[in-house]
Amino acid sequence: MLLSATGYATPENFLGIPSDFANAVGIYTVGGHMSLQKEFIRDGKRRIIGSVTTGFSDTSAVVRDEDNKLSGRTSERYDTTRDGHGNLVSINSADPGLLIGRKK
Repeated sequence: MLLSATGYATPENFLGIPSDFANAVGIYTVGGHMSLQKEFIRDGKRRIIGSVTTGFSDTSAVVRDEDNKLSGRTSERYDTTRDGHGNLVSINSADPGLLIGRKK
């Protein structure tokens, strides 16, 4: 282990593990190569009624309701929309709006 002048381990070799070890074996930390984006869906009174998370490597989106429970998933690759139980909602549209119901 390398020690600095003050007697502490240097960042380059902390506890004998090189600082780039995680990247070398394909482990990425927060802020790595995946950038997920979460968009909140609001009603006419500015209340959150759902959210859509995009940015997955397979070009899909995860849709959640106002209680943060999974409402369904879209797939732009296959152009489909599935509900929270995995049943097809649409076979010709990957639209998260199909999964967020309107309140009456």
